[in-house]
Amino acid sequence: MSENSVEEYCQKLEKSNQELEKLLSAANSELEKIQITLFKKRREKSRNERKVKLYQKKLRHLISKQAQIEERERKIIAADLHDHLGQALAWLKTKVVQLHGEAIFYGLDHQVDEIGKLVNQIIKYTRGLTSEISPSALYELGLQPGIEWLADWFKQKYKLNISLQFIGQSFTIQEKIAGIIFRAIRELLMNIVKHSGTLEADVHLIWQKDRVLVEIIDKGKGFEKVELKRKIWEEQCFGLFNLKEQFRQIEGSVELISNSGKGVHAVCTVPIKNEQNIQNQSETTKNLSPLSGKSLEK
Repeated sequence: MSENSVEEYCQKLEKSNQELEKLLSAANSELEKIQITLFKKRREKSRNERKVKLYQKKLRHLISKQAQIEERERKIIAADLHDHLGQALAWLKTKVVQLHGEAIFYGLDHQVDEIGKLVNQIIKYTRGLTSEISPSALYELGLQPGIEWLADWFKQKYKLNISLQFIGQSFTIQEKIAGIIFRAIRELLMNIVKHSGTLEADVHLIWQKDRVLVEIIDKGKGFEKVELKRKIWEEQCFGLFNLKEQFRQIEGSVELISNSGKGVHAVCTVPIKNEQNIQNQSETTKNLSPLSGKSLEK
């Protein structure tokens, strides 16, 4: 190879190297831009995720506060009904009884009897309304008597036959947690009444060492999982969404197992971690039917 050829080849090689360096420089510059863009997007994504978590935390706090305020207002309304309207009706009933003797002489005993019957109906309705707004059995006697009252209430109002079982040794839990469990059972039973197409349900309250389980089972229409998600997003099942968020507040969970035509099996789980929330009682394991009032042997 001649000297001219070698020199020409070196020049071409140097030119190629220069072009390659330019390309590499441009590629590095573009790569840096991509890295900066990715960093900004990751930072934005991280910021958005923190915002979503913050909003979720605020939402759960608001739902919890809303439930507490609602329960407090229910107690106030129930107390007012009992202390004012209840006492006024009791006084009115006494007066009607006193007037009955005198009404006979004036031939008005039939009319007074009708008034007395009406007063008794109003008293019965007021007592039922008071218990429905804030069940005294739950707050005065505990969770199990409260659930028994609830089962009887659904039987009377909606003809829903509930097979109720208490499994394990019961213990006292915080009123707040008892209220959440009670509302969960009420909400899920109401869904059975509205959507299942059946008038039969099983409710199991299971006491375990470190948690409380509630199973609510029906053999109605059931639903597909996709259908439930759609209803929740369309705000047709806000009660269930609210319920799930309340259970998250106490580190619990609500799970629904179902297929179309095979009913629904709902499982609510509440962990009991703080020993101060638990006071063991001497109650023995029992299975009760609130509708018969008899103990059921396994």
